[in-house]
Amino acid sequence: MPQRRLVTGNVYDLDKYERVTGRSMHANDYFPRIGQVASEFFPLRSHIPLTPTHNSVIPAVHREIAGDMQEYATNGLKFLDVGGSSGGRVLDIEGRLKGVKLGKYIVDVDKRSVDEARTKGIDARQLDLTQERFPFESETIDSAFSGWTFEIIPLHFHGHVAGEIHRVLKPGVRFYFQDYKYGE
Repeated sequence: MPQRRLVTGNVYDLDKYERVTGRSMHANDYFPRIGQVASEFFPLRSHIPLTPTHNSVIPAVHREIAGDMQEYATNGLKFLDVGGSSGGRVLDIEGRLKGVKLGKYIVDVDKRSVDEARTKGIDARQLDLTQERFPFESETIDSAFSGWTFEIIPLHFHGHVAGEIHRVLKPGVRFYFQDYKYGE
């Protein structure tokens, strides 16, 4: 089986991480032990250097999303971050909205990230995005974002994840997508 990179290298300097730690971050190594890797990765997040591209892209993406949302956002709008980690993205997007407090929801595989998001007042749920049903009723989410999540999920699971996003979104609402591998 050919090796696939877990991420493209544009977000974190994974080559350096692999050289320094001796641990592989290839998708083929990652997914059979996703829980273990996620729990190992959580405390290391702040030690893996971000690239300059990543540092400039994140604020621009959040600014674009907030600018677009400002036109239709109302207090309490249910906003779901798929693969939202510990909540930094959703909080940054909410902070860029003028006079709007979001209903903030996250689904993520990592228990520590989910626990941290909960301490920030976010309704965060841990699940395996690639196989489990999202814990929301159909057509109950007003807007969603997936950033840099699909690129770490093997292609044969994309249909399930996209299907769950589609299922929980209300008809006619916005889904924001950012990914280095697959685009915007």
